[in-house]
Formats: sequence, structure tokens, C-alpha cells
Amino acid sequence: MVYRRGGERRMRAMADGVSWCEWSADVFREAEETGKIVFLLLEQRWCPLSRLMDREVWTDARVAEALADGFLCVRVDAARRPDIDRRFRMGAWPSLVFLTPDAGPIAGSTFMPPDVLLNAVGNVRQMMREKSGEVRRRLIEMERAREAQLAARSDPARKPSPWMLTRVLDMVRESADRDQGGFGGAPKYPRFPAIELLLHLSLRLRDDRLRQLAADAVDAMTQNGLYDWDYGGYFRCSLTADWSAPSMEKLLADQAAHLRLNAWLHRLTGEIEYREAAEGTLEYCRDWLYDPAAGLFSAAQASDVESLDMLEGGRGYLRSADVDRTVFTDANAEMARALMVAGGMLGEDSWIEMGVRTVDALLQKTCQPGGFAFHYLEDGQPQVPGLLQDQAALALACLEACQVTGEGRFLQTAAGLCRRIHDELREAGRPGYLDSADPCGLRRLSLLDRCYEDNVNVAVLFSRLARLTGEDEWLERAAAALAAFTGIFERIGVEAAGFGLGLLEIFAEPVLVTLECGPGSQERDDFLRACLRVRQPPVLVRFEEKTTPGCSARVRPPEGEESITASPGALSAAISGALEKLALAPPDPQAAS
Repeated sequence: MVYRRGGERRMRAMADGVSWCEWSADVFREAEETGKIVFLLLEQRWCPLSRLMDREVWTDARVAEALADGFLCVRVDAARRPDIDRRFRMGAWPSLVFLTPDAGPIAGSTFMPPDVLLNAVGNVRQMMREKSGEVRRRLIEMERAREAQLAARSDPARKPSPWMLTRVLDMVRESADRDQGGFGGAPKYPRFPAIELLLHLSLRLRDDRLRQLAADAVDAMTQNGLYDWDYGGYFRCSLTADWSAPSMEKLLADQAAHLRLNAWLHRLTGEIEYREAAEGTLEYCRDWLYDPAAGLFSAAQASDVESLDMLEGGRGYLRSADVDRTVFTDANAEMARALMVAGGMLGEDSWIEMGVRTVDALLQKTCQPGGFAFHYLEDGQPQVPGLLQDQAALALACLEACQVTGEGRFLQTAAGLCRRIHDELREAGRPGYLDSADPCGLRRLSLLDRCYEDNVNVAVLFSRLARLTGEDEWLERAAAALAAFTGIFERIGVEAAGFGLGLLEIFAEPVLVTLECGPGSQERDDFLRACLRVRQPPVLVRFEEKTTPGCSARVRPPEGEESITASPGALSAAISGALEKLALAPPDPQAAS
């Protein structure tokens, strides 16, 4: 697939018999004109079943012949086009979907061997020849049901409120696996927002049990199978509840989250194991994913049965590097932010420098001045602009870069991205922000949607921008992002943890540090380093210039009076003291209990 500014270029490529089209509006126009059915393949490069189909299904001459009769075959890399993947995935990868010329799903499935796929192709062909009217009526009913479902996600009578955080915490606790660690059952995923929420609330509620629940989840992943003790880094998930059967692909975004959480747990507990896991994760990323010349990271390392040497006990180790070299904006931004946060907490200045360099590289290569960021780089060229997930991730990384460098250009860039999100990815009269102004590039209103995860990140982003700039309207906009999901947050279990993080950013005051430095001050770096060494995620740092020489700092805790410090040592002590005063003020006595 290739997406270029100025329009998508149509191409066809022969892959051992199957003629694949690029996703584009042209394909659907051709389907309308010829009466053909669109056959969509959604795959992930790291996915073992996607790779298995590549070897054993698309090379089958019978499959190629069957799909050549009445079908236009479209192959989409799900990671490169998350807007398409989000709307048509059948629950897992690979996804095989039969579509009408107006992108209505006729039928779909996940992995199918050749004989099963041939049967499905025949059935769909016959159904569209004999019952096309019935299919179209059913699609109209499905679209109405979808519209009703989307409308029900937001409850106008329930605005985001602090009391909702109590319910979210209850759901996270209820989903915790207290025997095996983590949350939920098999297949088992890390659930990063749940761990992060527990760490935040352990500080604000002064409840060591919440911290221990988070630590148990991280310990189980690291010790029982998800951490790669040979090469470093974490595998994506486990096929079993006890973490002992990892699905062995490694994704950059996952490494970023593990790096950040292990560094935070080391800061909270002082236990060396967390630091070692953080260091091992970064070492893996440097060795396998990082391009020092570009200052950017590759997307993922695949797991494939053909590249595994199976050892005693059934545990496989990668013998060859099978790395997807695609550079994604959102994943790189998350890694940059993790490097800056973890580097500060672990006293690793080189990590901070690497994170800032990654942000600069993203701004140079994926973000047009005054425009939206693009989603990924192909042959050095940016592709697919305007996805909400990239704008939010890059803006959050810019806010972090501002806090660790004091350079106002990062804050200005973040503010500009936030303004574009609010101006161009919003529908008047409806809460939340669209994941794309033109999802899938088909210019169809029926495809407009608001992604839960993206809006949670926007709520966090807008809240932090409000604290750092003093512009309170961003808090209102953060609440509007969460308002799109007040009707469903109580029905999604542990996934509501992200909603809880958004609530926390909106309603819980951070520790706000303001560094004031005069022109040419030599003390600025010492003050900043002292701040970063004791800083934790509830601490935000902003900068002001003063006309007199020297540096000083103001530390404003959530409760109590602001303190003024005149030395780096006093600043560290003031921040540590303010962290002791963190609180989560409930709206009423009932919520407090």
C-alpha cells in the first residue's frame, strides 16, 4: 500500500497468483461499475497466522483462480492503516472480509485454510447473485443498529465526574488475577492502563495494596514468561493465564510501556529488578529496533515458527532478526516519552537525550509545520496524515520534551497539534473527537467514528496542556473527550482503566513545579536535573523567564501552600514533600468511603 499526499495511487501487484489491489476509492468505484465484490485482507506483518496464510493460502492456485472470478482483492497492512483495521477487523488477524461496493460487510472471518476459503468464496458469490437485495436490506439494518450503538456510548445525562473513578477502580480490582498476576484470563495481555492507574491511585490514596497489585502484575509478566531473558524486551502477550506461553512477537509500543512502568516501580520500591528489566528492555530496543542514523525506531519484531529453534520445554528463541522496519509516528512518540520519563526517574541522562532526539526526528520527518502529523514513513516519505492517535501521541511526547529541556518550541508544537485536533476532528454538537476526518479515504459519513483509546489519550493530553499553560478551556475539552463514553465505561471491565486515567488527569491536581531562570543562567541545568531526579508522573514542570540573574523554583502541591526554593537541593526536597501531600478529593462522603 502507498498513500501519497494529493491522492492515493492505484496499483496491482501479483503475489504468486493472487492479484492484489491497493485500498483506494478507485477500487470501490470499479466494484460499483463492474458488479464485483471487494475481498479485503487485513494482516499484521508480525502475526504468525498472517504469515502462514502468505505461505500456504495465497500461493494456492485454486484460491487465486477463485478470487479472480468476480472479486477485487485488497490487501491492507493493519498497522499502516488502523482506520481501515478498526472498522473491518473480524476480532483478530488476519481478517478476511467480503465487502459491497459501498463498503458494507457481507461476510467475514479470521484465518481460513485454502479449502475453507474456497467454500466461503463460492457461498458469497452465490449469495450476491441470488440474494443481493436481501443482503443490502440486511446491511441497512446493520448500519442503523451501528448508529444506535454508537449513540448509546455517550449518556448526555452523565458528565465525566470524579465519582466515576471509584467505579473504574472497582472494575480493575474485580478483574485482577490474584493467583497468576495481571488482569483477566487467557489470552493474557499486559493491560498497561490498569497498572498505571493503580500506581497513580496508590500515591494519591496512600494505599500500598494498590501498588502491590500493580507490582504483582509486572512481576508475573517479567518472571513467568513474558520477558525475554536472552535478548531483553517483552513479548506481546501470553496464550495462557500464567504467562508461560508467550506469543513471541515484540512491538515497540509495548516496550515503551514496560520501560516506563518498570522505571516507576523502581522509583517507588527501590528494587533493583525493576531497573534491570527497564535496562534490558531498552538494550533490546537499541540492538534490534533502533536506527541511530535516523534517530527513530522500527515497529516490531515478528515471531515465526520457521525462525524458531525449539528447545526443551517447548520454548523457542529467535534465531534470525525478522524486523518490520516501518517507522510509526505514534509508537516512536510513545517510546520517546518513555525514554524521557524513565531517564529522569533512573538518572540516565543519555535516555533523556535519546528521547528528545526521537521527538525532533519525528517533527522533522513526519509532521508538516502547521499541519497534521503523518502515520508512518515509507522510503523516507510520510504517509497517511490526520489520524488522531498520531496527533495525541506526538503532542504528549512534545509536552514531555518541553518538561525535560525547558525549550518552549516543544510546548508550542504540542499546543498547535491540540488546536488542530479540536478544530478539525470534532463534530459540532457531539462529544469526543473523530479518529480521522476522512476514515479509510472514502469520504463517507457512515464511517466516521470516535475511538475510545484515542479519546482517552486526548483527555490526558488536553489536561496536561491546561496545567502547563494555565488555559482552563483545555480541561473542558478533555472532559468532552471522555463524555463520548460515559454510557459504556461501566460495561467494559478492566479496559475502563484508560477512562480512569483521563478522569484522574482532569479532576486530580498535579504537583506543579515552575522553574524561573534569568538570562544566561548557569544554574538552570542543575535545577532541572534536581527536579527530574525526584519527579514522578504526578509532577508537571513548566518554565518562566525572569529578568534578574539566577534561578529559583516554585512548587505547588495539590493541597497546601506553594513553596519557593533557591537551590537544587531544596527543590528536590520540596518536590518530595509535595508528593507526600498528593490527594484524591472525592466529590462527596459516600465516594470517600
